[in-house]
Parts: sequence; structure tokens; C-alpha cells
Amino acid sequence: MVATASSEEQFVLESISTCRFAQRVALIQNEATLNEEEDPDVVISRLRRRVEELEQEVCLLKCSEESTEMNSEQIDSEGA
Repeated sequence: MVATASSEEQFVLESISTCRFAQRVALIQNEATLNEEEDPDVVISRLRRRVEELEQEVCLLKCSEESTEMNSEQIDSEGA
């Protein structure tokens, strides 16, 4: 920020106000981040891979549940 102050008596209050404002502005801290644009095709392919991974995980969990249910049914029928 650039602050301009005048040494003339009629602008003293305005100059003091400007200096106070400049002092407050100097205390502001910014963290700049780079905005990167990703290629939409790359994002889509990454998301498709993730969907496939999740579908495989769901399938494994469902297969695991079914085999557990089948095992408990076999145990129940053998115990009867």
C-alpha cells in the first residue's frame, strides 16, 4: 500500500488518519495460493478409477457378508 501524507496544516488530521490506516493495512498477512487448473479428462479418469476401486470394495464386503451368512446357516442346519 502506498499512503500519501501532506505536511500542510490544513491536512494534518487527514494525514494522521491516512497514516493510521496504512499502519493497520501493514499488519494484514496474506497467504497466496496458486490456482491450478486441472485437465477435465484427467480428473474424470481419476474419478472413474476411484469409482471402480469403491465398487470392488463393496463387492468384496457383500461377498464376505454372504459367505458369513451361509456359514451361520450351515452351522444352524448342522446343529439341528
